[in-house]
Amino acid sequence: MAVDVCGESREKLQGFFAYLDRQDYIVSRQLKGGTSEHFKGILSRLLKTPPFVLRETDSLMRVLHNKAHFYRVLGKKDTLLLRDILRKEGNILESFFSILYQVMALQEECKADGPALQVPLQKVYPYAVFFFNTLGGSAYLMRRESRPRVLTRYYCILILDQANQRRLNRLGLDIRLPLDVLMLDLEGSANLTGKEEYLKTLKTIRAKY
Repeated sequence: MAVDVCGESREKLQGFFAYLDRQDYIVSRQLKGGTSEHFKGILSRLLKTPPFVLRETDSLMRVLHNKAHFYRVLGKKDTLLLRDILRKEGNILESFFSILYQVMALQEECKADGPALQVPLQKVYPYAVFFFNTLGGSAYLMRRESRPRVLTRYYCILILDQANQRRLNRLGLDIRLPLDVLMLDLEGSANLTGKEEYLKTLKTIRAKY
């Protein structure tokens, strides 16, 4: 029997939001429509207003805007919400990142049968460049704990690889240096359950370049 990857992806995402909805720090926020609807709004705002990824250092204002990008776009409450999730849900972050990436990767295949979140690759791509190739993005990651920092960089590599395959890497960011640095960081990481799988995937990607 064929696996229904679209239905499976949808159920995993719904399950994650249902889990969050039961947590006290989420309940206390009284999010209208629960975390599922709230995250649609967060994602929509982030994709609508990407950071500066071209000629960032031409302007000090651009650098400062990038350093405060999430606060500027989302505001204090939602920035703190995301921060709390990263801090409090460390043990399930790997699953959450995997689910979100799967949602993006399966969008074209699943279409109406897929998860409700809309995450087009071409609109996520600027964030991969942001985290790897701007002062603001690098500064943001350096303020995070090692697990979310490494996971963010790992999935940014997957996004850049997809962008290369689909000829969407319009800024021409070279994937090789950040990929090599990430592999070294992963080798020394001790708090990631999927470490070996991540390294295997990165080695496969590296072989293409």
